[in-house]
Amino acid sequence: MSASTPFDMLTVIREALIDSGSFQYVGYYPLDVKKALSNVQNIQTTNYATAIIEDGTEQQSDERILNGYDNIDYYVTIYYFIIGNKGITLKLLHDYETIIKGIMSTPATYTGIVGAKVVYFQSTNKGTKTDTELNEMNMIGYSEGMVGRSITYRINMQVARAGTC
Repeated sequence: MSASTPFDMLTVIREALIDSGSFQYVGYYPLDVKKALSNVQNIQTTNYATAIIEDGTEQQSDERILNGYDNIDYYVTIYYFIIGNKGITLKLLHDYETIIKGIMSTPATYTGIVGAKVVYFQSTNKGTKTDTELNEMNMIGYSEGMVGRSITYRINMQVARAGTC
């Protein structure tokens, strides 16, 4: 019996974000946050966007229990950062949100993932204006021309590790 792991899920999501061609940099939280934020701050080019994927929590799920599998709800948050002048920033934010939602809702994104899975959109976090720079501890909000938002998904998936956890 085999099934994919949450790490496999993170990998296919990252590859799909890269393959979209919409993000100049795509990485993982917390390893790549500083690089992503410094790229955005140093490039200072309109339409420069970067995305960070956070390996979220897992919890046992009651949905679609199958013998031999752990059925989990796995939470993934995708942070995205952009630079843009005030006139186009709001439109860009919505454009990138649409891109991410499109990627996450496309079955082809999950090619290679073994085991049943269902992806549910949970929420978008827009944050507020902050006087400090966005950093790995605070990645959501508006700061010195840079904007950071996040989108969270719950992925119900089956992993082949029942009885071994």
